Amino acid sequence: MESASLVLGTVQLGVPYGVANKAGQPDQALATEIVRTAWMGGVREFDTAQDYGTSEAVLGEAFVRLGISAQAMVISKIDPGLDHGDRRVMAEALERSLARLGVPRLWGLMIHKEELLCRWRGGLGKILQGFVAEGKISHVGVSVYSPERALEALDLEGVGMIQVPSNILDRRFERNKVFERAAQKNKQVYVRSVFLQGLILMAPDDLSSHMHFAGPVLEKIAALAHELNVTRHELALGYLKAGMPGAKLLVGAETPGQVKENLSAYEKQPPLDIVPLVLKYFDQVEEKILNPTLWGR
Repeated sequence: MESASLVLGTVQLGVPYGVANKAGQPDQALATEIVRTAWMGGVREFDTAQDYGTSEAVLGEAFVRLGISAQAMVISKIDPGLDHGDRRVMAEALERSLARLGVPRLWGLMIHKEELLCRWRGGLGKILQGFVAEGKISHVGVSVYSPERALEALDLEGVGMIQVPSNILDRRFERNKVFERAAQKNKQVYVRSVFLQGLILMAPDDLSSHMHFAGPVLEKIAALAHELNVTRHELALGYLKAGMPGAKLLVGAETPGQVKENLSAYEKQPPLDIVPLVLKYFDQVEEKILNPTLWGR
């Protein structure tokens, strides 16, 4: 089932999120329908974090209502504000996540900030591997922003997965051979920001005044989608599917309809020339576009 490579990102279930978000945070009933739609479409992995507001609790309640708590594969991330060198603090945080989610174990537990990698050899790695030995988690990972930290994480014994931002506009990790290194080491890459917080799916006319600088890039996205005869969803997901076949893709949603749209777009066969054309259209994209922290409000 092709959709097994899709992961439901659930930050939207815990906080209002995304530049294109017009619906706000869904209530529990709607969140449950979002999870149900993903599950029925073949999605088995769910990405959340202690830092995502009520996401873990909302996700856990959805699992209970759908009767899938024992089967759902959840990746969560430890609150970066906690002392990652204190085993008791980390163990209590993990237990809180397991309780909120209502799952017997986590599929993955990730360090939420790449800066915390410096704690790995000082005891953090041993703490996390202890949770694996206890059967509380299956895999240890790191969520990173920079290619340099991604390569550092992949070289660490005990790290089995990394999460990186990548999309048709942001190919820093490809250029730095991160996906190749992960494949060589048999480690899993999860790609987030596939729609760049929804920006890639927007029309230029939908941009708010403080985002007008992104208009020319959105016009190029529309032009390329037209040239390839695909939707913007199909362009964004098809490029990653064709160019990073071993990666798993995180996609969020505020409605069940968006889940269906993502599933449908991912299951389409990408055009044969999608990768070279994306590389040509978006050879250089300025940092202000790629980094949402620079967008302002």
